[in-house]
Amino acid sequence: MNQAPTHEFDPYSDESLKIVETVEALPFNQAFEHMLYSNRIDRVVQFEYAHPEDQEYDPTPLVIDSDIMTTRFPDSLRGIFPEDEYAIEELKIEQRESGSDETAGIYPTTNLLMSFKTHTAEHFISIKDGLATYETQNASDEDVIYTFEPEAIIGLIAAFVYAKQYDPAFPTNAIELAESSLAAARDPRVDFVEQLIITLGNFTGHSTLETRALFENPNGAPIIATLREQEFPDKSFVSNKLILSELTDMNDIPTSTETSLIQKVANIDEKAGLILKGRHDNQYAEQRSTILSSLGVTTSEYIDPKANYSRWVSTCASFLRAIKQPMQAHEDFIDPIL
Repeated sequence: MNQAPTHEFDPYSDESLKIVETVEALPFNQAFEHMLYSNRIDRVVQFEYAHPEDQEYDPTPLVIDSDIMTTRFPDSLRGIFPEDEYAIEELKIEQRESGSDETAGIYPTTNLLMSFKTHTAEHFISIKDGLATYETQNASDEDVIYTFEPEAIIGLIAAFVYAKQYDPAFPTNAIELAESSLAAARDPRVDFVEQLIITLGNFTGHSTLETRALFENPNGAPIIATLREQEFPDKSFVSNKLILSELTDMNDIPTSTETSLIQKVANIDEKAGLILKGRHDNQYAEQRSTILSSLGVTTSEYIDPKANYSRWVSTCASFLRAIKQPMQAHEDFIDPIL
């Protein structure tokens, strides 16, 4: 086994440069994402419509017009939506896919939560154990609960996506879905919902896709690695964040040491008039130690790769050592520094 180099003595060596380049490429490495998914605690995809907190209504609501109601809306839900047109506001969707541990008798599960408002009612939907529960109000403002097959709710989300892509000039065009980032074997319905949510986030609102994985570290404490991808279309902004959390004991006090390796890319529209059109990139690391007690004592260290490059190299090297063994199982990511 190769000995870990002492990067603090030569942070500007070719090997150190390679380590930094490797870490900064990880958020966009499919093999890395697949490795996290294979070892996942969970994978969560979320969407939230961009509703200003200081306004009562969405300035640009998601509109389900009569054409979409007629051609794309799930028939099984028309009893809840009897009108010809609806404005969907404050839409939130979350799908959570858990991992498994066969030795502990834990097997993958997937739950979905969704909520939104229309001009007539509030809607709360959950899918758990293969059954969809739909809570809302009827025409008399009475609370009612319905149950459906999950496909009805998936069809509702698809109708929302279609509403954002709908072009009256081409009413029969199919939905164009965001490409799935995983080629792993998974429930096709789960993968389809994830694609729908990400596609919706490509057009409006804020979308987040987060995968967490737990790794046993033979040279230290267990490590939780998190890959968090966020998109904000209204700001032309994408953020990819790697978070490494190590559970340790400090003076017999349970402590979590968390290091964030962050990539941010903003494509600035020249019409904004603030920054010339182009890409604005930003990378940095932040390390935070939290004593796991009711007091929540926390200290933070901001690590800027330009101002403190040697510390940045050390952080990157530690992260690569933490994921070395699980990454070796993925042939698409073979690098001698690992």
